[in-house]
Amino acid sequence: MRSMRSFVSILVALVVALSAAPGAFAADKPVASEPRPHQVLSAPPGWVTLAFSTQLDESQAKLLVMNSKGESVTVNSIIVEGTNMTMQLKDGLPEDTYTVHYRLNGNDGDVQGGAFQFAYGSADWTSLKDASWSGSDNEPALFKDTDPQGNPIATSSPSKVPDVVVVPSEGPTISINASPIAGSASPSAAGETTATPGAASPALWIGVALAAALAVGAAAFVMVRRRKG
Repeated sequence: MRSMRSFVSILVALVVALSAAPGAFAADKPVASEPRPHQVLSAPPGWVTLAFSTQLDESQAKLLVMNSKGESVTVNSIIVEGTNMTMQLKDGLPEDTYTVHYRLNGNDGDVQGGAFQFAYGSADWTSLKDASWSGSDNEPALFKDTDPQGNPIATSSPSKVPDVVVVPSEGPTISINASPIAGSASPSAAGETTATPGAASPALWIGVALAAALAVGAAAFVMVRRRKG
């Protein structure tokens, strides 16, 4: 009986740990995006959407898309809705490799973020120094008071980070298959399959499946002990 209690205690601890893991280890990485990292599109995209596993703080959310020359191709304001952030892009983007830079609130109250690339036409991937960062001390210059070239935002317009538009949301909104922003290309025009993730991460489903398997094993163990008794 004592061994059975120990088995159940370990099972409960494992389920709790796996349930908490997705938010703890993947908060700074999008659980889904459109376009996806290293996706090569056959048509210019009209917008970029990132979905995270945590609720976004609109006061810290930032999103900027730049071409290979370091020029911003975003227009209007960033839209924050629940766990998602969306930014509209300029119409008729030329073939190029584009870099998405994002910032969001971290678990410790500080900011964190990262970057990834997608391409329209042929791709020329480069190494990104800000692929993943955490803390205001490591925040890229383009999210501070200067643009990537070190010029004050007030006197240089190309890389200015847009304002934030908050869309009321009662909870997570991780689905990416939303209608495109007015005046932008539709998701199907991007020329690639759109990812539609669920609200739960793969780690959580693995934890649930493992817990179920362990529960079945525990039941079988009890039945065998009773038969021997």
